[in-house]
Amino acid sequence: MTSVPDAPLRPDDLPDTVSLGQLLDGYLDHSRRVVRAHVEFQSQTPADVARYALAGLVCAGVLADRVATGRWELAREALTHGATVDDLATAAGLDPDEVQAGLASWADTERAHGRLTENEHTSRA
Repeated sequence: MTSVPDAPLRPDDLPDTVSLGQLLDGYLDHSRRVVRAHVEFQSQTPADVARYALAGLVCAGVLADRVATGRWELAREALTHGATVDDLATAAGLDPDEVQAGLASWADTERAHGRLTENEHTSRA
């Protein structure tokens, strides 16, 4: 498995092989460096603090995107195995219409990237 680079500048700097745990660790590490620079008055240059903050933002954004995608993958699994849209709405803290829209958007993206067949995309379940 690949680790989080020291200072990713954009989401593309983080390979898909970086795990959710590694992304969380990277986010926390960069955030701690920013906090330490303010609390402990470490000899860090403004450029260093900015670099750590930007790297934390990259990790946070990629982590959020992956978790959001995973949410809809789990929703699809729940539907496939007998849950209802109302069950999903309750579990996700959403309205049923929001669940339908979220699943539709997720399915469209998955189909566009070839991760769902046309039949899977059409059924969305």
